[in-house]
Parts: sequence; C-alpha cells; structure tokens
Amino acid sequence: MKTDIYQRLEADFGEKIQDAKMVIDDLGAVTKGLVANAQIRAIIFEANGNIELLRRFAENFEYNRIIEENAEIDFEQPFKKRVV
Repeated sequence: MKTDIYQRLEADFGEKIQDAKMVIDDLGAVTKGLVANAQIRAIIFEANGNIELLRRFAENFEYNRIIEENAEIDFEQPFKKRVV
C-alpha cells in the first residue's frame, strides 16, 4: 500500500484504520491486485472517513461514478497531507 494511501486512511478513519485497511486489502484480493492506486484513492476520497461508505464503494467498486463526479481531482497523484 502506498504511503500516502495509508496516511489518508489513518487521517480519515482514525480508530477504525484497521477496518478500513482490511476493506482496501480485500478489494485488492478480490480484483487479484488489478485495482489501481488511483481507484483506491478515489474510493477513500469519496468515503470521507465513513467506514460503511468505504465498504459500499469497495463492494460495488463505484470507481467510474466517483471519477466522473470528481473530475477536477487527479487521483493518479498521491494524496496531499490533509490539513485539519
């Protein structure tokens, strides 16, 4: 898992980071590693710290919808540090 992705999970999901990490790891297993970092970033971005949404987006793999609705964001680039 890329460092920026892990850091975003940590920032967004706090105490539920292990649950969030498992969702992302499971997505990688289901797709046999074919899920791109951009796709993972998009799902994490859209979930916005909500573990249930993260699960839903990963289960339904709603990548295309998320990308279309957030066209201004380049998910190919690592996350920038979130300022709280």
